[in-house]
Amino acid sequence: MNAYGTLLKKLIRFTNIKLTNLAEIVGYDTSYISKWCNKGKLPAAKAAPNVNKCLADIFAREIIIQEEATLLRNSMLPDHMMNHRSHRPSFSF
Repeated sequence: MNAYGTLLKKLIRFTNIKLTNLAEIVGYDTSYISKWCNKGKLPAAKAAPNVNKCLADIFAREIIIQEEATLLRNSMLPDHMMNHRSHRPSFSF
């Protein structure tokens, strides 16, 4: 197994994203992603930049969502980030 596959598997496990969901979002069959994880295969050279950007976006979004959920569960979100009417975080980007 290569470093790419090892890291990809860790990110999938860490974010608890289902392989089928990941495949659908990236636009590849689950068998391709499985090969990237387990068989030492890599995305095609032409597609790699787009695939890697897509994967990075997916994992980043999942990590942020999980962190926000954890903060809300633990009531650790600072008051200035709360919309007091809806008790949901309000972020401005």
